[in-house]
Amino acid sequence: MTTVLVPTILGLCAGLAAWLFGAYPAFSDPAAASAFGGTVASISTTMLGFLLAALAVLASISHTQLLSAMRERGHYRDLLNTLLIGFVFFLVCALSGLAILFGLSLMHWFACALVGLHVSAFASLLDIGRKLWLVLRNLK
Repeated sequence: MTTVLVPTILGLCAGLAAWLFGAYPAFSDPAAASAFGGTVASISTTMLGFLLAALAVLASISHTQLLSAMRERGHYRDLLNTLLIGFVFFLVCALSGLAILFGLSLMHWFACALVGLHVSAFASLLDIGRKLWLVLRNLK
């Protein structure tokens, strides 16, 4: 539950703060907005690749005693759910970047939603990194 709740709440707060304080990306030139969208899509898909690599690492150590114990206690499912939530956040970031790249105008509400979405993705990434660090630190 907290796997999706905490990043979502942080993202909503960041989006609202961006709206209230006017701290969101705004471009007068469509070429600059398109370049911004391409950068967003590129970074998000790169992060999706890193998350897939982390999933591959987990699959390669699935026969260890640590992961067997994690499965018994439910921690392995929690880790996979956390990875899935990260996939979803970064996939939506990539799709929104592609939408901007291919001509969607960057309206104020969409820019604020994009700020919140990126904060959510980053918060999810921090949780994923923390959990993977715990797994790798305890691996023997």
